[in-house]
Amino acid sequence: MHASRLPNLRIERMKQFYAFLESFVIVMLVVAGLVGLSNSVLRAGGWFDAFLEWLAPVFFTNVTASLIIGGIALVAFAWWHDRRVSKGAYNKKIPTVVLAVLMIAGVYYIGRYAILGTL
Repeated sequence: MHASRLPNLRIERMKQFYAFLESFVIVMLVVAGLVGLSNSVLRAGGWFDAFLEWLAPVFFTNVTASLIIGGIALVAFAWWHDRRVSKGAYNKKIPTVVLAVLMIAGVYYIGRYAILGTL
């Protein structure tokens, strides 16, 4: 191998290594965020249980209001979805924002686990 190509090869390998390392860290943060959020939402006494405990009395004591609000929400969602599909419009920023939120959640849950020893 020619001597002048050796430093270029090292630089390229370092670039590949840094790209791999960046991708690895992003994937690990997203996975940690998904696991932490899933644990917070789905565990017994978690966010989902708390939401259902708050929502159940509202729905079961005010059935008429619940049906009206549910119908309005369903019509609004169908109208919104139909307009987006017919225009073919989608937001390119939403996936980036979701990825960033999952990474931030991953940092939070990793830090919480490191400091407190629990999720």
